[in-house]
Amino acid sequence: SGCNLNSVERYDPSMDAWSAIASMGERRSHHGAATIGGLLYVFGGFTPRSASSCNSDGGDRAGNGYERYDPATGNWSTLAANNLHGGAMPHLGYHTSNAL
Repeated sequence: SGCNLNSVERYDPSMDAWSAIASMGERRSHHGAATIGGLLYVFGGFTPRSASSCNSDGGDRAGNGYERYDPATGNWSTLAANNLHGGAMPHLGYHTSNAL
């Protein structure tokens, strides 16, 4: 178990270094991510029920929102909630990485 995060890092293979980019709007854990058309989409997982919630073992709720990151602008956008599975996306795993 662990805390939900909204921090995001980008890896530069030419420099063999990680750097922080803009944070997501919502803290998440066990979420999925995909790249489509040069944009990064993050969805599902667990999100905190409250500001003090930290663990995904009862203190969190299943997330149903999507966020999209545009590397050209460096901004995240919140997209419409998912209506599948009764409004909640299942958690997908512990870590996700995608190439832009």
